[in-house]
Parts: sequence; structure tokens; C-alpha cells
Amino acid sequence: MDFKEVSFTYKNSKDEVADRTVENIHATSNYFAGFCLKAREHRTFRYDNIIGDVRVDGGLTVEAWRKLMGFNEAIIPKRAPGTPRPQLKIEVCFTGFGEKRGSALKALAKENNMLVRSKVTMALHYLVCGWNAGPKKREMAQKIEGCMAINEVEFLEMVDTGLLPT
Repeated sequence: MDFKEVSFTYKNSKDEVADRTVENIHATSNYFAGFCLKAREHRTFRYDNIIGDVRVDGGLTVEAWRKLMGFNEAIIPKRAPGTPRPQLKIEVCFTGFGEKRGSALKALAKENNMLVRSKVTMALHYLVCGWNAGPKKREMAQKIEGCMAINEVEFLEMVDTGLLPT
């Protein structure tokens, strides 16, 4: 089910609380992303950081909203502080992100022992596509056996859980 716009109160990783309204939502079982009207840029959110109900034509609980979107499984809990991140030996390339967001995602990939490529290579595992990704890199990635194009939400879920998108 697609929602044009949803509103909610969100607590970020720095414990800052703010009301958010998000459009053009893309979702997985633990994260959703879209254009945040407050930040005026594409943002990614964890369901378990939402405080209270999600406002869509009235109000829904987070779980009811996730079920409407087709996600019935439980949210995977956050990693406990001090728990090491999974050691991933994979190659990623980012495309279609603004400079600030792209730099942050590249730094996150490097922190998680991923090899960040600036272009599509024959050994590439994942092409991470942002909201402004063009067709050229996607076409090149499709020709490489074992390479998969994923979005930012799927990348963040992979980093957070250690589960590789299939």
C-alpha cells in the first residue's frame, strides 16, 4: 500500500525529538525512507524510533502502519551497544545521492569493512542507488553476475543487521 504522506514524532540516534512529515515512502521491515519536509531532503527512519502513532488519515500505531504496508514480521532489534558489527567483505558503489548524504553513506560502509568503489567494477556486490540515480550505472551493474542494485534503506538494514539483501 502506498501512502502519499505520513506524519510522526521521531527520536533520532542523538536522542533529539522532532515532528516529521515524509512523502514518497520506500520501506523494508525495519526502515523506511522518503522526502522529509522538515529537513528538505531524503531521510531514512527506523520504525522503532517513532514515538506514539503514525498519522495517516487519522492515526495508526506503528505496527498497524507496517502491516498495511505488508510487513508482518517483528522489527529486528537494534544491536546492543558494544556489540561488534558484522565483518562484511563486500564491495559497494553509491550513486544518485547528494554530496553530503553520499559521503556519510561511504563513511558508514568503510566503518563496516566494506570496500567502497567510485564506479561499477566486475567484483562489485551492491550498487546502492539514491533518489537521483541515473540509468548508466544501473545498466552496468545488471550485466555483472552477482551484483545487485539496492536502495539506501536496504543498505542501512544490511549494515545494521548483517543480513545481505537477496
